[in-house]
Amino acid sequence: ILAGAIIAMINPDRQFANARNAQRKKDLRDIANALEAYVTVNGSYPVSGASVWCNTSATGAYGCGGNNRLGGLLTGGHLKKIPTDPKNNLPNLFNPSCASNNTYGYLYRSDTGTEYKILAYCTPEVNIVTSTDPMKDPARTTTSWSIYSPGASGY
Repeated sequence: ILAGAIIAMINPDRQFANARNAQRKKDLRDIANALEAYVTVNGSYPVSGASVWCNTSATGAYGCGGNNRLGGLLTGGHLKKIPTDPKNNLPNLFNPSCASNNTYGYLYRSDTGTEYKILAYCTPEVNIVTSTDPMKDPARTTTSWSIYSPGASGY
């Protein structure tokens, strides 16, 4: 216990970043579980449009009404609220490919309603997306975590 307290005192920013990263992964799992419940009831996933990404906060570069795209998860009782990034959608400035990018946060995409992908895009902190991480996005290997249905890995 004492060692844990000393580590937290030595690097509290890292501890807060780790807690936010754990929350991001939980949020993605919560959205994915709600999407699976939604498709069971409705027969398809909410459609964002062909090649359209929507930020779940409905703000930022991909603010295409993300809450509206996933609103059925709320009205269907699958989620109480649409999660947003715990750092208020601020980019991960540690990663150079994200530093000048104003696209970050939780992004959702479903071209036809038969598949989906949800990303924590450019928000994982302290360069934590590793090659062995099971949530590492196959299309954005150093900047994002994702959960996706079969057929959507390449989004």
